[in-house]
Amino acid sequence: MKPYNELTWPGKRRRLYRLAQDALAQYDLEVSRLVPLGYDTNMMYRVYAADGAQYALRLANGVWRTRHDAESEVMWLDALARDTEIPTPRVVHTKTGAS
Repeated sequence: MKPYNELTWPGKRRRLYRLAQDALAQYDLEVSRLVPLGYDTNMMYRVYAADGAQYALRLANGVWRTRHDAESEVMWLDALARDTEIPTPRVVHTKTGAS
């Protein structure tokens, strides 16, 4: 497999799309459509579920954010939602409880 940094932009988009599909398989969710929204330091997708619900999926770039950074962010968002009245995005955890 060609290294990611050597791919063209269309090649990177295809690789990220497959990665997004693999990530979504970890959730208790039947996906009907996956739409790329944009890319900067993260790749963002709009996820349409078969039941009509919509979600955002963010694939974080490992160069900019470590796993620990991402886990800390999820803990912070969960705490804000649980302990304050501040409207925050709801984090959806995987089938195994990961984020």
